[in-house]
Amino acid sequence: MAAAKKNNQLLELIINIVIPSLVLMKLSAEQYLGSANALLLALAFPLGWGLYDLLRNRKTNFIAILGLVSILLTGGIGLLHLDAQWLAVKEAAIPGLIGIAVLVSTRTRYPLIKTVLYTPAVIDVAKVQQHRSSAATPASSRRAC
Repeated sequence: MAAAKKNNQLLELIINIVIPSLVLMKLSAEQYLGSANALLLALAFPLGWGLYDLLRNRKTNFIAILGLVSILLTGGIGLLHLDAQWLAVKEAAIPGLIGIAVLVSTRTRYPLIKTVLYTPAVIDVAKVQQHRSSAATPASSRRAC
């Protein structure tokens, strides 16, 4: 079985968060797509990317799921004409859920910090490992990672 191909994380953020948010903000007016159609178009991006990544790598994509949930909540709040306070609740809840996911994932084989951030695509892992193993680095720092 071939190793899973690494995705460009900036591209993932653009496809799963930025484009759907722009679709909801710019195309939801009735003279463009309207609320329901803009929501469907916005949901197509993270859903399509998530399915593509699932078929390609046989793994669920955390950023695609996050984008899907975020856009679904934002669009649902707009479609249901809920008070603006619910948008504020959603905007506060998403980072809270990310924090909880990071904490819970530390007890798994694949902690989110190592999976998402501690990768060669984001940082120079070899340089970090070299510095951690050097004598100048305190032992407590080496144990932390």
